[in-house]
Amino acid sequence: MELKGEEVYTGWAYSTGRDLYSETWSVDMPPSTAFVKTYLCDHVLFGENGSVEIGILNIRYHLPDNSDGRVNLPGLEWPDSVKAWFNSNITHFTFAIKVRQCYALMSCSVGYWG
Repeated sequence: MELKGEEVYTGWAYSTGRDLYSETWSVDMPPSTAFVKTYLCDHVLFGENGSVEIGILNIRYHLPDNSDGRVNLPGLEWPDSVKAWFNSNITHFTFAIKVRQCYALMSCSVGYWG
């Protein structure tokens, strides 16, 4: 199996207060053998209680009978958040970032294999 192509998405969020703030992004695609990976790129803390968490929230994929399967992942609670996922028939994924008292930038890459 070899890498056939790659896409990269970016997202950011900020919060100057004590409350958590989150953003999510969803990507639909034709059924693909793909490896989805998230990365924290930059962050700037505004206070000593600043925090950031990133990850993948859910994956949809085709089952062998062409019905849809779905995996709802644990969310953005450390240490359970999922940072990467591979499936041979991905059709959708949602990635997210959660911040408190900081600015943070993330990226999500999708490698297409065949």
